[in-house]
Amino acid sequence: MKSGVVLLLTLIFTMFLSIGVFATGESCSIQSTACTDTGSDYELMRVSDLTNAHGATTEASPSGYKYVCCNFAGGNAACSGTNKVIGLSSATNAHAEIPSGTAYTILANFVCYGDLECVDSNDPEYAPDKYPIPVLSLSAETNAHIGAINDYGVKIYCTSSSLITSAIWSKNGVTSVSTIDVVPDTTKIWMILKNSNLPQGTQITFEIKERDDTLTADDLIKTVTVQTGADERANYEWLITQIDLDKGHPLLEALVEDYDEMEFYFEASNAGNSLATSGDLKIGTVLTAGFCDDKFVCSDYGQAYCTDNDVCDVAEDSVPESSECSPPSFCFCEWDTSSSTCDSAFQTVNYDPTTGQESILGKCTIKASSSDPDGCGDGFISYSWTATWSGELLDKPASCEVDSKKLACPALVQLPFFNFYNLIISGILIALIYAIFNIIEKQKRKHKHKKK
Repeated sequence: MKSGVVLLLTLIFTMFLSIGVFATGESCSIQSTACTDTGSDYELMRVSDLTNAHGATTEASPSGYKYVCCNFAGGNAACSGTNKVIGLSSATNAHAEIPSGTAYTILANFVCYGDLECVDSNDPEYAPDKYPIPVLSLSAETNAHIGAINDYGVKIYCTSSSLITSAIWSKNGVTSVSTIDVVPDTTKIWMILKNSNLPQGTQITFEIKERDDTLTADDLIKTVTVQTGADERANYEWLITQIDLDKGHPLLEALVEDYDEMEFYFEASNAGNSLATSGDLKIGTVLTAGFCDDKFVCSDYGQAYCTDNDVCDVAEDSVPESSECSPPSFCFCEWDTSSSTCDSAFQTVNYDPTTGQESILGKCTIKASSSDPDGCGDGFISYSWTATWSGELLDKPASCEVDSKKLACPALVQLPFFNFYNLIISGILIALIYAIFNIIEKQKRKHKHKKK
């Protein structure tokens, strides 16, 4: 009796797997009822049956077809050129092919979805951690029938930057950084956990580590705690200190590894549960503090220290004072190849809770130049700039406008602007001090002579 029950449960479990009922995380399944396009039930395409099926686009809406529904929102089904899931031979009653297939070329017959990037399971690029979203399976790479993910050997898997929890190093809040030059105790970089799928205010732990190729364990550099925002992100700006570099470069490892060979990464977790691990951040050149003595705004950099770098952390000083430089807004430096200048910019990452997708409403680019002929002679240096907005006019921030700013100069920078009058005054002071010492010395000699 027990063996019969076990066999029955096994058969039911297998049947459920074949139609994708037990899929975990983001996934798609074939069902007889229409997708609601709300909550966790969004339509991808239509198929003629639960398996061994022909396909159809959502727009074709053929009568009697089943529904391929995904448990995540895709934003829209427009084909961007990179979000193809499968190709169809026609709009309905169609055979299918893998995302990279070229037999079917009519764009209107492609099945596309949001910001998905998809491959088949035979693609050399495929890896479960890289493409974790199971969608469908095909009976062949082209001219194929369609089934649920476990029906056929050619499986379609996808990834999505707006759905997959990820951890990145970044300067502008959007693109990831893999190499950075460092002035210890000055250079900063953002650590960002994206798409945490956790409610606002959830505690997130970041552990920064330095990767070792030796037999020793990776070095723990720093542990910090942050909270998720309404955008399901967690952000922390790491100031890279000399202590941090030394922790990743102990005496034994210093014999086989230089500072510019160090690679850092961070792990994000919640209540002990791992959420994501960042890629490596390689340390390029380690510079002395003196490098920053004449760096006040982004335009003071050459190309090497501009985009995704900003070793002297001047981006915030390079934009109007009323600009916001804390998440979800970011200030950064970027190189303009047309003018060969390092410009500053600020932008806000806009989050849509309905689709889980991020977008940039626009970017304000600042082109600055020094407007102070005296330089740092008076202890301050002045800059003026032009501002250009890339988005819709209605979204333009009030601070994105022509303006100027006066910045304090470090004491070491003021010295080169020591002028002629300063030289005369210093000479007079030195002469007076010498004269005073000379008078005191003569009086001492007279006093000694009287005693004799």
